[in-house]
Amino acid sequence: MVEKTTFANRLKSIRKDKSLTLDELSKIVNLPAQTLNRYELGQRIPKIDVVKKIASNLDIDPLWLIGYGNSTQDSYFLLEKQLSNLGYEIIYELENGYMILRGPEGEFELEQNDDKFLKESTETYLKFKLQELMSKRRKI
Repeated sequence: MVEKTTFANRLKSIRKDKSLTLDELSKIVNLPAQTLNRYELGQRIPKIDVVKKIASNLDIDPLWLIGYGNSTQDSYFLLEKQLSNLGYEIIYELENGYMILRGPEGEFELEQNDDKFLKESTETYLKFKLQELMSKRRKI
């Protein structure tokens, strides 16, 4: 479940970091300024699709926005972008406490550490490919 105060604080923080007013943010994310204000005050909690919409429009990690991780550009966010390019999506059902992998083959329930496994595997593969590439190129 989305933690009210964390989401409120992080939304307000990222809005201010980007030097946006509530009205400007409202136009960017296509949500009423009054609704955004209620989110920032912790009076309302958005549904996960609204969190994703806000995060996507601000180019930040939606998980960071709801309290996971320490960076707006977390490596999980980058993993989700890579998966999206391949036609896959991880859906976080925070209210029910599980994750779903959706892709061309259908939907699959993921276990708690599956996203971590994918992230670590992607990082390991990328490091391997970088070493391979550098071994074939001239160092300058």
